[in-house]
Amino acid sequence: MPVLLPPTLYRDSIRGDTAVFAGAAFTWLRTALAFDAGLLVTTFADRPAFLDAHFTGFADVGALMRSWAPVSHLDVLAPRLLAEPGIARRHDMDDPLLAGPEFAPLREHLERFAFRRSLCLALPQADSPHLTVIILVRANLGTRTSDADLHSLQSMGAALNEAYVACRSIALLRSADSAVEGLRVARVDGRGAFVQTTPAFAQAMWAGVAPQDVMLEPEILMAIARGRVWPLAGRRLSLSAVPDADGWLLRLQPSSAADLLSPRERDVAQRFARGESHQQIAQALSLAPATVRNHLSNVYSKLQVHHRAGLIDALR
Repeated sequence: MPVLLPPTLYRDSIRGDTAVFAGAAFTWLRTALAFDAGLLVTTFADRPAFLDAHFTGFADVGALMRSWAPVSHLDVLAPRLLAEPGIARRHDMDDPLLAGPEFAPLREHLERFAFRRSLCLALPQADSPHLTVIILVRANLGTRTSDADLHSLQSMGAALNEAYVACRSIALLRSADSAVEGLRVARVDGRGAFVQTTPAFAQAMWAGVAPQDVMLEPEILMAIARGRVWPLAGRRLSLSAVPDADGWLLRLQPSSAADLLSPRERDVAQRFARGESHQQIAQALSLAPATVRNHLSNVYSKLQVHHRAGLIDALR
């Protein structure tokens, strides 16, 4: 399930300063992912380009770009990323794909700037021919990235991309209203009363202008307070939230099967779908193996599946 950005990052997007937003975004990514350097890049959907790029952790960005230019034709990652946006990938300096003598200049470039382990993700930009590319670099060749890292980058990247596209649109158009109105986000106070909505949220939630004095229903407010996602009946949309001052920042997103699960059930299901055993999940979450089995039984019942392959399909 896509995660929701912290409210501060949504607010940074409204400022229309992509450099400030990128800095905050890298800080947020570090709450779940370990990396030494990073890139946030806007590129064409059909070919690599640096239309808008921000870097963190590099001592000399100019030297990095000058070094990259003569070896860019050897890049094997970009075509894979552009062809399958939304799929996070590893890119390691010791990858067998880079083992041939013709790749020696590229390997030297990667070594020069400590691109020894990388996590990479390309994401489509709504109503745009461009993609957002996130590259997170680890300098230690021994620190191999995990499947959980890939999952975290995909989940966080989807939310980050939404706000980054809005921020970039504001920066290009110099109008704070032009991009923000396209975000399906809203704010409610602690009682569940709407204090701010966007046209896109109102259109999706109420098919137009928000009704006066509208409130979130108590059961929905209780659910989001517990970290649950609330599927809207018959709408193919779900409502999720994060705390924001004395209220909540809401986001409407396409529904998925995982929205039917509690946060704990979702965590157990995603780990089991990635291939972890009952014992591994129990150790990771400090649960008894029997509790893990009970959670999976509830998951199977809610998603109407009968085996791991069916669970993977449902979560996908």
